[in-house]
Amino acid sequence: MARLYGVTLEELLLEGVRLEEDDAQAGGKIAHASEEADTLMPAESEYVSVPRFDAALSAGPGSIVDPNAKALGSHPFELQWLRAITYATADQLAVVRVAGDSMEPTLHDGDWVLIDRTQTSVNREGIYALAVDDAAWVKRISLNLRDRTVQVISDNAAYPVQELRGDGLCVIGRVVWIVGRRV
Repeated sequence: MARLYGVTLEELLLEGVRLEEDDAQAGGKIAHASEEADTLMPAESEYVSVPRFDAALSAGPGSIVDPNAKALGSHPFELQWLRAITYATADQLAVVRVAGDSMEPTLHDGDWVLIDRTQTSVNREGIYALAVDDAAWVKRISLNLRDRTVQVISDNAAYPVQELRGDGLCVIGRVVWIVGRRV
């Protein structure tokens, strides 16, 4: 990123730094320090900033999620790339950490996923962030149209498949991308 914007690594890491506007050096992509979010973002609209939350979605027994949670920061995405994944706006998306091993090998403990919060009804199979009571999970959902139930599936075979009535399920959004993974 430092090379792309023609700055040093130190300048990228210093909070609140305002970078020089130099079109030739940055190739027309001028970076600014945003006063609102304290993050470096390109001035042009080709990048968007998606809020990042550390309210872990459990890939295990479930985790408590504060409905009034504030974003800890943001994650920049190239708008053209993001539009290939979803048409949701940046404020309708969230980057959230996965906790637990029940979705391995697809998702690992500590992975970060991009959630499209406009996809709150299960109209196709996929991996969703969902809430049941005060617990939030990230699970694979399969529809059973005959008896109007959904199967909540862990990719890790050590965890049993659970069936829920569709009305007992609150879908936070659909997982549309694995943003980051520990190596």
